Amino acid sequence: MNDKKPMQQRRRKVAKKTEVADMEGKQEIKTTSLFFLDQEKPGKHDDVNCLGKRKSRTPSIVPDVAVADLGYDLNLGGGGAAVKGGGDGPQRRLWVCSAIKDVLMPKYLQWPNDDSIRVISNEFDSVSGIPNVVGSMYTTHIPIIAPKVNVSAYFNKCHTEKKHKTCYSVTIQGVVDPSGVFTDVCIGWPGSMPDDQVLENSALYQRAMGGLLKGVWIVGGCGYPLMDWVLVPYKQPHLTWTQHAFNEKIGEIQKVSKDAFARLKGRWSCLQKRTEMKLQDLPVVLGACCVLHNICEIRSEKIESQLMIEVVDDEMVPENGLRSPMAMKARDSMAHNLLHHNHAGTSFLS
Repeated sequence: MNDKKPMQQRRRKVAKKTEVADMEGKQEIKTTSLFFLDQEKPGKHDDVNCLGKRKSRTPSIVPDVAVADLGYDLNLGGGGAAVKGGGDGPQRRLWVCSAIKDVLMPKYLQWPNDDSIRVISNEFDSVSGIPNVVGSMYTTHIPIIAPKVNVSAYFNKCHTEKKHKTCYSVTIQGVVDPSGVFTDVCIGWPGSMPDDQVLENSALYQRAMGGLLKGVWIVGGCGYPLMDWVLVPYKQPHLTWTQHAFNEKIGEIQKVSKDAFARLKGRWSCLQKRTEMKLQDLPVVLGACCVLHNICEIRSEKIESQLMIEVVDDEMVPENGLRSPMAMKARDSMAHNLLHHNHAGTSFLS
């Protein structure tokens, strides 16, 4: 007999049951995934390859109990490893994550349409005074155990120096709207890659090179280069008052994406500890975490303050940080307008 406590006794509900109905009436997905569960200390894991092999056939419906178990596992922070007596849990968890990716991601994590772009731009403008901003971008790292192959590519020098122990990681690059909902993610590049290289290897970059982001800005931090569509702070040592004021306002936009990642990692504590899952399975599982985060954000589900964590990721300034003379002029013009039209704050003077 399995003496596990019933799920109802070991979880603490902090979000309502989510019901997602297909617009054409073909599917109805009812999930109980939005739970933060009472954390118990996980036992020893029998299988470090926690999620098993991915099935070739992806399910079209996500069962209630499977998603609930997935939420429990992700919140434990055990990396999804098979627990003794867990039966087919690892395979089922990957099955559910695949379903979330294929069924829910197109509905809940997608680039905004033209109407939504206007709304997003207006919201960012209202809080910062910077026009035509359609997203706030940040890249964070997810710790992993040392991979068996190509180990140097995943070595995270910055985290190793900070924690005084060898660290390996993969990256998640995310763009969010003013509410902290992910509109684009790029998952799984090795932790040794700086932010600008992760960006250059993303589908977002390819869309921008194809002209799909013409006339709009995505705001990034110091780890990204200034380009025709990427707006970043001034990075030189000695700044004018105008440049200080601009950096202060753009910092408000940057904080939106950084805070979104803090809530993502707070909701799913498996993202805070070294995961033991296979590298090839990570994008599916991390993508599922981002989708479930979006559902929480869309439904205005609050995260308890004690679950919030501080997101710390070193941003290496790229060697070629200024890649567009036109963007340099546009940024100078925006900075001038912010200061001389009373949009800029003055806290940098205090």
